Amino acid sequence: MSFGKKVLGVLSFVGTVPWVLFCIGRCIFLILRHGPSRFFERKNHDPLPKVAQNPKFEHDYIVTKSGMKFHCVHSGPRTAKLMLCLHGFPECWYTYHHVLNDFSDEYHVVAVDSRGYGDSDKPESIGAYHRDYLANDVREIINALGHEKAIIVAHNWGGIVTWYLAHVFPEVIDKMIIMNCPHGEAFWEYTLKNPSQLLKFWYVFLFQCPYLPELMMSALDYIMLPRTYNQMPNGILDPTKRLTSEEMGVFKYCVGRNFKYVCNYYRAVNPLYNGMRLKKKVEIISTPTLVVWGMDDAVLGNKYLPYLSKVVKNLKIVEVENCSHWVALERPDLLAKEMRNFLKE
Repeated sequence: MSFGKKVLGVLSFVGTVPWVLFCIGRCIFLILRHGPSRFFERKNHDPLPKVAQNPKFEHDYIVTKSGMKFHCVHSGPRTAKLMLCLHGFPECWYTYHHVLNDFSDEYHVVAVDSRGYGDSDKPESIGAYHRDYLANDVREIINALGHEKAIIVAHNWGGIVTWYLAHVFPEVIDKMIIMNCPHGEAFWEYTLKNPSQLLKFWYVFLFQCPYLPELMMSALDYIMLPRTYNQMPNGILDPTKRLTSEEMGVFKYCVGRNFKYVCNYYRAVNPLYNGMRLKKKVEIISTPTLVVWGMDDAVLGNKYLPYLSKVVKNLKIVEVENCSHWVALERPDLLAKEMRNFLKE
């Protein structure tokens, strides 16, 4: 292991300490406020709620070349061009239920539960969630679905993977649509100039710690999930678009019981994990790219956008005012309109 990686590993550990203390304090506070029985309550959210059982959608599983099994939700004719939808944290395939509806007339739309989520496979090791494996998953999912390339629609962690995929496996992407996720180089260029931005990513440091993040996020029957989507400052701004209790049941089913694996995405960012050692095939992305950005994102803000043109050649940016981080859920009509215009170009 290189000296640089050892230093970065130590810095990651040091940055985790204050948030571990915060997590312990928060858990103690919640236990005192609600009582131990309520704090540790975990309801059974099986089976998948009816709101997610749209008759237009077909649920099945695919197995990739690497032997990973993924839960997929399909709409549209399977002979059509593939549109593959990749969700983020703490999400699942249901993030794209509007896209599955809106594009089923023209495309074979597939929303997949990424490794560790829903009913997809869940490797135990932290290193198995390194971005190399995540990018390779996408390439192999496209092939397992019988295609050589796909239009990729991505948000949050799905965006992180897609930006990276465009460097290491650009040949599998036809076009890409990314919501509220900066390219890694844009992220670091802006953040290094504005280090206070790192404070908004406190959870990344917290997730380096074992057990405690899972305990805090699953407390009070996964109360973190409805707060993330429906409450300020991070939640959906439009009250009419907030998730119902039944829809929250979908996320509790797909995410809640899998918090350990969800946290591993952030743990595998630690430079101590090497992944598959994939090499970039291109430095500057030339894949046609549409970025749709909710301008009122409480964590990411919107200051990363000017930096994207430095790493993406063929780029179109749509700024969505009065919209939170959750673009696909909050502004599905606008998203569909912008996607259609982009895909016709």
